[in-house]
Amino acid sequence: MKYGRIVVPIVLLIGLYPDWLMAQAPVRLTLQDAKAMALTNHPQVLGAQNEAAYTNEQVIEARAPYFPTLDADLTGSQANSLARIGAGALSASRLFNRFGQGVVFSQLVTDSGRTKNLIASSRFNAEASAQTYQATQYDVLLEVDRAYFSTLHAQAVVRIANETVAARQLLLDQVTTLANNNLRSQLDVSFADVNVSEARLLLLRAQNDVESSFADLTRALGTSQVTNYQLADELLPQSPPPRPDQLVADAHRRPLALGDVADLTDRMKLSHSNPPTTPRSEIRKQP
Repeated sequence: MKYGRIVVPIVLLIGLYPDWLMAQAPVRLTLQDAKAMALTNHPQVLGAQNEAAYTNEQVIEARAPYFPTLDADLTGSQANSLARIGAGALSASRLFNRFGQGVVFSQLVTDSGRTKNLIASSRFNAEASAQTYQATQYDVLLEVDRAYFSTLHAQAVVRIANETVAARQLLLDQVTTLANNNLRSQLDVSFADVNVSEARLLLLRAQNDVESSFADLTRALGTSQVTNYQLADELLPQSPPPRPDQLVADAHRRPLALGDVADLTDRMKLSHSNPPTTPRSEIRKQP
């Protein structure tokens, strides 16, 4: 009976509050995962993506007048045997059944370049929307980086604040023990107590900064629910050397990239196909 009394409340707790129990476990999150999540869920990225897709469809719509159109018409009417000469008025004749059908084929011949200019304008709008979409992605990724590292900084400050509180509490206990043995005055105890209170206040401020940083990170990820993430530390890039001599030497030894070679080849072809013209003078002898 005792075993059943203990197990049943635990089972009921798990069944009634599964979300609360799952929310207690922190979710591991790396910087790359955060960037991928932001690019997938952020409303600004999704809006810019939809805008780019819409402008691409506008190009197709602008090209529609170049293609022929074919329309089919079908008309019919049923006779009304009672629609004859009435009392004092002449009604329309509806004594016969009518049926008509036809096909209309239309093709644009010319519109003085209007469609061509509309297509060019639509393509420019599509290119602008694509660049806006890319810029939006960069803005979101920058915000994710800022929020991610700000959260890591706030968590590090909390760890330092906890260590500070522990160290000052130990000092307060030591001073209190010495004061009880008449080796220190109560003024020293008061100073140590004030230091512990200041450390606890700094700890509360650091914890508040962590919560605020998590809120900023959640907003940067594009989600509406604040989640207790366990952020993974990122390795900082290596600092540049103090002198640029090694970098210059590496740049001279590095081969050209494929894009640089292609650009250089195109320039050489262009210079050979369009040689510079030099003025020359001709002297003709008249007979």
